Amino acid sequence: MKINRFWSALGATFSAASAIGAFAQAPTVTVIHEFNSSNQSQPASNLIEMPDGSFLGMTGAPIDGAGNAASIYQLKSNGEFATLFQFSPGGSQCASGAPNLTSTPGALTQASDGNLYGVCYAGGQYGQGSVFRLTTSGQFTDLHDFQGTDGSQPAGALVEGTDGNLYGVTLYGGLSSDYGGTIFRVGLSGGFATVYEFNGNTGGTNPNAGMARGPGGNLYGMYKLGLGNPFPGPGGDYRIDHEGNITFPASFQSYPSAFAPVITSNGNIYALNQPSNFVGNGNETLEVIQPGSSEAGVVLNLPARFHGDVVNYEVGMIQGSDGLFYANGTSATADPKHPYVELQIDLAASQTNIFDLDGHGKIPLLSPLEGSDGKFYVVNGGGGTNGSGNVIALDYGLAPPAPGITAFYPTTAPAGTLVTILGAWFVNVKSVALNGRSVPFTAVSSGAIAFRIPATATTGPVTVTTANGVGGSADALTVR
Repeated sequence: MKINRFWSALGATFSAASAIGAFAQAPTVTVIHEFNSSNQSQPASNLIEMPDGSFLGMTGAPIDGAGNAASIYQLKSNGEFATLFQFSPGGSQCASGAPNLTSTPGALTQASDGNLYGVCYAGGQYGQGSVFRLTTSGQFTDLHDFQGTDGSQPAGALVEGTDGNLYGVTLYGGLSSDYGGTIFRVGLSGGFATVYEFNGNTGGTNPNAGMARGPGGNLYGMYKLGLGNPFPGPGGDYRIDHEGNITFPASFQSYPSAFAPVITSNGNIYALNQPSNFVGNGNETLEVIQPGSSEAGVVLNLPARFHGDVVNYEVGMIQGSDGLFYANGTSATADPKHPYVELQIDLAASQTNIFDLDGHGKIPLLSPLEGSDGKFYVVNGGGGTNGSGNVIALDYGLAPPAPGITAFYPTTAPAGTLVTILGAWFVNVKSVALNGRSVPFTAVSSGAIAFRIPATATTGPVTVTTANGVGGSADALTVR
């Protein structure tokens, strides 16, 4: 039985994967779904996995008033496709524009209340993006329409903090229409608040992607430009703690790319950063911010070309359950021979490998998603059989991952209190235990489980069991 204790499995398998030759075999590619005009335009969001192992995503549509509209769809690994919700025509609710290297499409997340929450990069009442909620019964609520002074063009998926709120960012707006951006908060029971406004005149600007949850439950994101303290360097990271306080711990040596940072079990924060003549060898770099450090260091210089094509890795990176990093790559060459590649990074061996995915789509959206079956799922905004994009699965031969617990809240509480477990791969959950004793639970999403502390409970770690193994918390839940 595999045990994943707060991402410790990633660290434990890291060197072993390198030692046995992690790059011996290219992934097997399977096309799960091809989009076409009957799918209401092209895909325009990340995929999220549901507790039953199916996936949800969004399509986008132009604001043309001709009946075209964005939608939310369900996709199963066997290719079954169904439209779950259709936004209103004309973009009044959502109009996720076509993605490019400087913006992001719409995004979905499922919160600990079981409801879907999403952002639309464009559309809404003022045409500058929106935040919405879709309940399990199909009730749609437009939670907020951005109008510039409170932000514009939300970027990346919302992330749930251990205070029970969802956090997100806008790329523009706030104090500056061009060199601004905001951090905002959405309550699960309602309410919207702008919690930080970036300012190009005095500090960081343009947070161009969502956030990631680190060890202990703090949230981390990246901004694009810094002009002075507390915003040094051409970009850096920000941290939101359990009380919602925002700090700016460190800077990068070059501009961070448009996706959430990758945070490993030891607290290191990794980002793929844009090319710079003053950093590394002038190509894109992988940089790391170590705990307690105020400045990132360059870990690797990434390959700039693939068989003559210039390649950018600015559309998403994740750490797989094998400890390796995986990133989407797109060509910056006009009429490229290889429009889509997948980059694999082994830090232990300081090694990179590129897999050619030519013919399997292009313009990948956001980061790959590692499913509970161990395969990586990628949404392509273009290419494919119909030229409208597709969803593909990359099989590197990884074993299905055991569930991973990143945080739970509250950490101290009396019997009868509702506890929320946050993490990943909570799919087809068999049991949940507190200090070794099973407790009744509700698996509300693949990243959240709820349970009440029983009257007879005692202090101890929390564990989640699926068919793939057991995930345990790093810290104990204190029962008062």
